[in-house]
Amino acid sequence: RRIPGAGLAGERNARRLPGFDAGNSPTEIRALDLRGKVLVHTTHAGTQGLVNARDADEVLTGAFVNLSAVGRYLAARAPRRVSLVRMGHEARERCAEDDLYAECLRRVLQGEPAPLGEVRDRLRDAPAARKFFDPACDWAPLADFDYCTEVDRFDFVLRLERKPGGPVELARIEVPA
Repeated sequence: RRIPGAGLAGERNARRLPGFDAGNSPTEIRALDLRGKVLVHTTHAGTQGLVNARDADEVLTGAFVNLSAVGRYLAARAPRRVSLVRMGHEARERCAEDDLYAECLRRVLQGEPAPLGEVRDRLRDAPAARKFFDPACDWAPLADFDYCTEVDRFDFVLRLERKPGGPVELARIEVPA
């Protein structure tokens, strides 16, 4: 209501919220015409973790789709410490995709080879991936698995920005190659 015309994407327990334009499905979000619009996004765990990271010096999102950009961004910033907050399954339990991402990012930051070419194969049988291959799970189309495991699709990072009295926003930060 505070942002007229905004697109709404959100889920709880993997299901689209009532009255929202999309759930947390990349397939659904890609189908929206968001040109010139703000996207308000809320998820069961991920966005909650972002907004609650109040004591961090800097908060970035990270996913396989921008892993190398996150690595280059962090290398250029050279912080003394990098903390990875893995939200896991519903912010309650670890999950294979978060653990693999953390492993890959750690290796990238240490200048070691990361198993980036193995991401899809290693996650295909992960518990969280089962829904993508189950036709009964209409909220999780198979295309979402491919979107989520497409390593380095994007060459930018999203950094959390807090504006006094305003909403929490993600700013797109271009990262030089």
